[in-house]
Amino acid sequence: MFTYTEGFALSSDSKAAHITFKAETNGKKIYFQSESDTIYGYQEVKPGETIALQLEKPAYYYYMGSNSNISTVFVTPGSTSRIEEKDGKISFEGDNAAINQFIQQHSSIFKSPDSIATYSNEWLEFQHKMLAESIDALKASNLPDEFKHIHECYYQYTFLNQLLNGPRLMRMFMKKELDLPTNYYDDVRKNRYEDAALLYYPKWFTVMRESMEILEKNGEWQPDPTNFLAQYTARISNNEVKSAFLIRYLKQILKAGYSDDFPTYLSIAKASVPTHSETFLRELAQLEKQYDGIKARYSNITRGNTAPVFTANDIDGKAYSSADYAGKVLVLDFWFSGCIPCKAEMPYMEKLAEKMKGENIQFFTLSLDTGEQLLKAWKELVKDKNGATLQLNVPNG
Repeated sequence: MFTYTEGFALSSDSKAAHITFKAETNGKKIYFQSESDTIYGYQEVKPGETIALQLEKPAYYYYMGSNSNISTVFVTPGSTSRIEEKDGKISFEGDNAAINQFIQQHSSIFKSPDSIATYSNEWLEFQHKMLAESIDALKASNLPDEFKHIHECYYQYTFLNQLLNGPRLMRMFMKKELDLPTNYYDDVRKNRYEDAALLYYPKWFTVMRESMEILEKNGEWQPDPTNFLAQYTARISNNEVKSAFLIRYLKQILKAGYSDDFPTYLSIAKASVPTHSETFLRELAQLEKQYDGIKARYSNITRGNTAPVFTANDIDGKAYSSADYAGKVLVLDFWFSGCIPCKAEMPYMEKLAEKMKGENIQFFTLSLDTGEQLLKAWKELVKDKNGATLQLNVPNG
């Protein structure tokens, strides 16, 4: 376990960190939020308010000021800090003030010059240069060594997060298809997750999962729907990181719903970690118990059962029943008109349906839109689609 000595208060028990907000906002709202890959949306705080955060280890937070600018804030268990905002400028007092002032002066996001094409080879070179300069500045500072260790990982994984998500977001929101350099994912490809300090990066799991998935899509190994966890964890050299990744991934699988393959995933998890900690085994047992409850609750849709019959309507109100397609393989894609990722993946599904046209298979996109306004939006989106995929809406969502 990565431990702390000089400069940090850390215990196995939660210790409240207190944050006071002193802000001149001219009536505008300010927000404070955990920097996380599981928590979305910002929580409003008031000027003069003090909040308590129950922490077991150091953590990163976001402060959104009255001008909507976002600042990263490092908080430790038992610390007392004050965030001040005046004329749109942010400053810190109390514990970790020097750390947070350093973070404000050395951003982890590096804006490249307009002359450099985004996600090009020149962009990669610029990002690597800025990353190295920031890490050098961090190492040369008089800040605690423990923080330097954590924040170096923060820099590295913020860059990887941008590397992975940038092209996808441009395709999704700007409708731009990018011709990425052949070496674009080299930083992802070479990473072996050797340092447990990466677990302090708030979006560590998202970066690790998306790294594995992009390498799989790019042909680094043969996709295996049952054994993929073993393929993923084989790339993780640190056992603490490997255990954390497996537990988090198994939780994600359970959150998505029932899976007949979950006992196999549990077995793979146990076999993938050479030295089992008591905490790891205890969490696996809890997940197994949770799975047993889900399996009992959804026993009517386990593998081998007859699928329930459903009906859905096209834009003209004509009803279609799954019973009419008995004997065919049915591919069901659930979505709604406000889901940007759903709409981004639909062309792929439609292309696949056209490719498999004439085979014993039927593709459905099942809109969950309800209400006059959303149904109107759905009809507008699908009115010109006349391919092999049936565009239907599920009554009452």
